[in-house]
Amino acid sequence: CTLRCSQALSETDVSGITDADMGRRFAAFADLGSAVINNSWGPAGGDPYIWDDDYTIPPLPSLISDAFDYCESSGRGGKGTLIVFAAGNGNQPLSPNEYAAYVTNVAVGAVDDQGLKSIYSTYGLQLDISAPSNGGMNGIVTTAARGNGDMPDDDNYTRSFGGTSSASPFVSGVIGLILAANPELTAAEVRDILKRSARRIDQLNGQYDEEGHS
Repeated sequence: CTLRCSQALSETDVSGITDADMGRRFAAFADLGSAVINNSWGPAGGDPYIWDDDYTIPPLPSLISDAFDYCESSGRGGKGTLIVFAAGNGNQPLSPNEYAAYVTNVAVGAVDDQGLKSIYSTYGLQLDISAPSNGGMNGIVTTAARGNGDMPDDDNYTRSFGGTSSASPFVSGVIGLILAANPELTAAEVRDILKRSARRIDQLNGQYDEEGHS
C-alpha cells in the first residue's frame, strides 16, 4: 500500500481549514484513485471520565457530506473510496458525531491490549468496528515526530500512542490490504467484510444483540 498525506490542521491554528476546502480535499483524493481516506480527526467530544458530560457537536456541513457521497459514488472508478473516521475519545454515544457516524463512513472505536473497550472510546449503534489502541497495559508502538518518543533505546519511537486516532489508521491499513487482495471489491463490500470478519471482544459484558452488535 502507498500513502498520500494531507495536513488539515496547523500546529498553531486549531481552526484548520474551511468546510469547502475540506470537501475539495476529499474529492481530490477520490479523483487520484485513493482506496481509503483515514481521518484521525473530528469534532471535539466530552470528558471520558465524566458520565453524561454535556457537550455539543456541530452538525455535519453539507459541503462535506456531499464530498462523502462523491467518494462513495465516484472513487476508484465508481467502486467507491472508503472513508474511515476515528469515533472519538469521549466515552459517549457516537450518534451526535455526524462525521464518523455518516452512513457510508467506517467509524472506528478503540480496544485495549486486554481485549476490552478502551475506557475513553466512543460507542453506540453507529460504531462499525473497534481496533487496537491504548487504554490497557500498553499503548501502540510507532514512530515519533521530531525525536520526542519515549522508547528507552530510541527516541524516534513511542510506545504510548493511542486514542481512536490510533485505531482508525489500523482499520485503514486493513482496508488497504483487503483491496490489494481484491481491487474489484466495492466500498460497500469492503465494509461488509470488515463487519463480518470482526472478532468479538469482552463477550462476558459486551451485551451483544442477535445481530452480533455490542
